[in-house]
Amino acid sequence: MTQLELSMDKVRGCLVQFTKRAKAIVEKGLNKGEANVTNFLVNPLLHCLEWDTTNPEYVLPQYPIRMGTATKFVDYSLLSDGKPVCLIEIKDKALTEDDVGQLLSYCNSKRVIWGILTNGVEVWFYDTSLRGAEKLVFKTDILEDSKKMLETIPYLCRSHLCSSDPSAAFRQMNLKRRTITIVKGEGKALIQKVTEWLKDKLGVDSIPEDIVKEAARQVFGFPSREASELRVVVRPTELIVTTAGDWRHNPQLGRGVFEYKRDPSKRIDVSKPGRQVEEKLTQLGLKCSTTGAFGGFYYDLRRRADLIKRQY
Repeated sequence: MTQLELSMDKVRGCLVQFTKRAKAIVEKGLNKGEANVTNFLVNPLLHCLEWDTTNPEYVLPQYPIRMGTATKFVDYSLLSDGKPVCLIEIKDKALTEDDVGQLLSYCNSKRVIWGILTNGVEVWFYDTSLRGAEKLVFKTDILEDSKKMLETIPYLCRSHLCSSDPSAAFRQMNLKRRTITIVKGEGKALIQKVTEWLKDKLGVDSIPEDIVKEAARQVFGFPSREASELRVVVRPTELIVTTAGDWRHNPQLGRGVFEYKRDPSKRIDVSKPGRQVEEKLTQLGLKCSTTGAFGGFYYDLRRRADLIKRQY
């Protein structure tokens, strides 16, 4: 193994331990406020990635960004030979496209290629030298997808970002992300093309779509067993109707997290978009009586979690 490979292997081991620690911090609700996110999550993550936040040769906090006549401050600047190679913007909430715009404006002002947006759990990494949607190299949720985290986050380590050609790995990640997005978006058309090809190979007039899908899944893992198959397993008639009164707020697990009173292991997070919350209810075998009822349900829980500003 090369020195870089050895370094990244060590980083992966550290990240596994960090994930356990981060999960405990989030479960205890200690990730409230930007200072806590920075001290309890971001700093330990950066140390795993060889970025010593106590060493000004590697990391500078509150790095000044001159924008017109004003001076803004980005939370961290990662340095190589005294020059910024990556800017980090830290949030204590769910990440948004507005936050992305803020980070990218900082990077563009300083002509820094790479930027990281994070809340200590989610990590969004950008290459500002690219255009439009291609700027996003990857998004990783450290607690939700450990496999993806170990495939992507180690490339943010100092040994790699300061190496001779770190961009090659990021180009591959970007290509993979864009390819997956296209394949998912064109899934039906791809299945139809495969069906026509198989009909020609097998010399038959027709093949049931479910057979083609199963064959593709066994070979390529595509299409995945997600929402469409979930509706087959859990039919709407089997879903249990729920109301806001069935849910207990548990801010220790997250500001918008509620537990189902009849089964506390069933949880939803109303800080997320309504569509995602409704899908989560379906996965839990639950539903609101109507689409309109879900709107009231969602609003009521968000109000109880203080996610909606009160009008006086």
